[in-house]
Amino acid sequence: MSKTLFEKIWDKHVVDTLPDGTIQLYIDRLYCHEVTSPQAFAGLRARGLKPFRPAQITCMPDHNIPTLNQDKPIEDPISKNQVDTLEENAKYFGLTYYGLQHPKNGIIHVVGPETGLTQPGMTIVCGDSHTSTHGAMGAIAFGIGTSEVEMTLATQCIMQRKPKTMRITIDGVVIKELQLTKERTALGRRPYNDIVIDNLAISGEHAVLHMHAQGVELEDLDSTNGTYVNGKAVQRQWLHGGDTIEVGKYKIRFLNEAEAEDYEKTMIVKPGMVPPPLPPRTRATAAVAAAAPYAATAAQPGTAASIRVLSGAAAGREVALNKVVTTIGKPGVAVAAITRRHHGYVLAHVEGPDTPTHNGVHIGQEPVPLHNGDLLELAGTEMLFVQT
Repeated sequence: MSKTLFEKIWDKHVVDTLPDGTIQLYIDRLYCHEVTSPQAFAGLRARGLKPFRPAQITCMPDHNIPTLNQDKPIEDPISKNQVDTLEENAKYFGLTYYGLQHPKNGIIHVVGPETGLTQPGMTIVCGDSHTSTHGAMGAIAFGIGTSEVEMTLATQCIMQRKPKTMRITIDGVVIKELQLTKERTALGRRPYNDIVIDNLAISGEHAVLHMHAQGVELEDLDSTNGTYVNGKAVQRQWLHGGDTIEVGKYKIRFLNEAEAEDYEKTMIVKPGMVPPPLPPRTRATAAVAAAAPYAATAAQPGTAASIRVLSGAAAGREVALNKVVTTIGKPGVAVAAITRRHHGYVLAHVEGPDTPTHNGVHIGQEPVPLHNGDLLELAGTEMLFVQT
């Protein structure tokens, strides 16, 4: 089956898929402004982390500053603090920064396309609801929460569900397929709607599709001629795969490619989740090795594993590996991560001058597969990997 442009871009950026269907998506470009980034940068500082791909991050104040007269002081203390904090964070982490009076300063979602930072085929995120406008440039772009900004800063990846697909047909002819990537997708005759149907039978603001964690809900906005689902007039209605929405003489079919269960819109980055630095290679290959999955899920049946401490003060203790990522070691000295993947468990060095040993051999930059009975040593502590 042929793919849409969205599907082609999406599939090329998938790093990994978790058992529950959550996708680890590689991000080509992160835009940061002064309102939604302070806590994200603070999280990096608190964990002693650095941006994983600083060259792919662009910072710019654009919410609390004027278009003209940028040489004048910002009177509001909260606004000034946000702008100053962004500049300080950009300098501290070595990120590209277009500040006040910089020739490239402007609205961040305008500057991106104008300067060529936004390119067709990219995945782009920003802590701002207007990020989806970059889709006009042939990119997959969407707004994210502050904790997701922190995740992207730390790993250049994000955890997402693949958006659902809507197909619009007229008399059986497909005229458009639309991916529902926003929390609110408006339909109507006015040009500012997300789905514009220029027909007098359609109200200016006819209906809206709400994206919730549990699915998609259709709401009629008191339209003149009504909104119908499977031939029945509705005011609010949850949609299911295969449902047909009728507005005027137009039919819109809702395609739910993957029934989502739970989807957390904000994720928390925990210490030790950053992968080791990678040697130069192609971006596609680097993306696959770049980041470990973040969401904690129960271990698959038959693959339960644990770490048994053999030496030190905690000797005899056994730690169940019931998360996708479990960190071990001493922060500031030596930290490693054990990650559960589809094919089993792998060990990777995260931080510290001392790399862990695997069966007596120091591991390198690449993750090492683990097997039942493997002996591990980190920061002077010996451990046994047990898998049942």
